[in-house]
Amino acid sequence: MPCRLSLENPYHLTLFNLSSIGETNVEMENTFMNHYSIRDFDPSLSVGFLVKRCASLLSTVGEAAFESQPLSVAGFMVLMSLRKESPMSPSELSTKTGYDMGGLTRVVDALEQAGLVKRERRLDDRRSVQIAITSPGIRQAEQSLATIVDQLNQILEPFSKREVGALVSSLQRLVERLQEFVETRPRAQPRLTPSKRVRASTRSTR
Repeated sequence: MPCRLSLENPYHLTLFNLSSIGETNVEMENTFMNHYSIRDFDPSLSVGFLVKRCASLLSTVGEAAFESQPLSVAGFMVLMSLRKESPMSPSELSTKTGYDMGGLTRVVDALEQAGLVKRERRLDDRRSVQIAITSPGIRQAEQSLATIVDQLNQILEPFSKREVGALVSSLQRLVERLQEFVETRPRAQPRLTPSKRVRASTRSTR
């Protein structure tokens, strides 16, 4: 299953949402700046590489931490979302967790079988299904959260509260900017297969 680094993603939100240690206001210039150049670009120092590397390492930490837990990292992500807001529609839960509908269905199936979530019909539309967390699900989410928080405190121990606050603020801004960029950029034209390219070029020469 894909696991993208996102502050909308409950597991990564848990990893970075350390608001209890204080907020830090980071002033940023509003003027456009080129932060990279073709001449001296180093992929290992790019934002994309570093964020992806952090996501990969955090996933490894999470998977190791959950080896002793009765649910997976994916299950924890779903429970944390529903712990904050329940019930939710499958599409809403997919957006919150970053999982596609197929992957989410498998995770919810496992959680429902364990009695941690339940599917229920909407009162105003019996055709629609919502997913709700159960009391055992809430207890399990809180138990697993304690494990994750302990791991995070160990990882972030060398950093000051100010540094962590600045990191969280920057990541939140990056998520917002990426979301804006994705939503406003023009859609790319579908790529032609070799056979379609041949037919297209044939038609253009007639």
